[in-house]
Amino acid sequence: MVLILNNFGLIMKKYLLLWIVFFSTGVFASTPVERLLLINDFEGWLNNNKSHFNWGDFREKEVRAFSDIKQPAHIYRDFKSNSIAAEDKYNKSFQRFYGHISGIEKNNRGEPLVVFDVAYFNKIYVNGLTKNEVVKLRVPNRVDLLCVGFRMDSFDDISTTCSMFDSAQRMIAVNIIQLLDKQNKLNLPHKNKKEIDKLITLISNELDPKFNQECEVIDSLNYSSCLSLMDEAMGRMEKKKAP
Repeated sequence: MVLILNNFGLIMKKYLLLWIVFFSTGVFASTPVERLLLINDFEGWLNNNKSHFNWGDFREKEVRAFSDIKQPAHIYRDFKSNSIAAEDKYNKSFQRFYGHISGIEKNNRGEPLVVFDVAYFNKIYVNGLTKNEVVKLRVPNRVDLLCVGFRMDSFDDISTTCSMFDSAQRMIAVNIIQLLDKQNKLNLPHKNKKEIDKLITLISNELDPKFNQECEVIDSLNYSSCLSLMDEAMGRMEKKKAP
C-alpha cells in the first residue's frame, strides 16, 4: 500500500519565518544559516505548510511512501522475481527497511557506504548517510532507514539512497538543498540580496558560536538541535527589537 505523506515534523516558530524577506523567485545559499532556512522552507512547502518559495521547479509536491517495513532480503527477492517491475515500484516511492549491517565502506566519491548482505554473493549498497551518522555504527548493528531509488546492476547487487530521518519530506528537503548548494545551483540572482545579507548577518551575530561548525552538514543527528539554535537566536533578535 502506498500512502501520501503529510507529516509536519518539526516546524520553527512562526516569527522565525516571518523575518525572512524572500519576495522574489531567486534562491541562494552559501552558509549554514542560509541553507537551514531554505531547508526549513522547502520542508514546509512539501508539507503544505506556509513557505516563501514555490519549490515546484525542484520537484513535485506529492510524496509517496509504502506503509510497510521490509528487510533487505525482501527487496532483493522482489528484484530477482522481476527487476523491471521492482525498479518501477521502488524508483519514486519511499520504502522503510531495517537490517543488520554487513559492512561499512566508501563509495567512489569517498562518501559513506553502508552494506547489507541479501544473498550469498549479493548485497544492497546504501548511499546518502553522513559521516557523523555512520561513524558510530558497527557490524552487525541493526539500522532502520528510509530509502528511495532502488536499482539492481548487472551483478544483481542493489544500490539505493537512504536517510535516518523518519520523514520523507525532511529527507527530500535536506538532501536536495545541500546537493544543489554543493553543485552551486542555488546561487541564483536575487533582487533582495542586500536585505537578505543584512538579515543573515543579524541572525549570525546572535547565533551560538558552535552553530557554523555543528550545522555545516545537516543530518538526522543535528537537524532538530540546529533549528533550536536558530530559534534561540531569533528570540534574542526579537527581544532587541522590542521597545
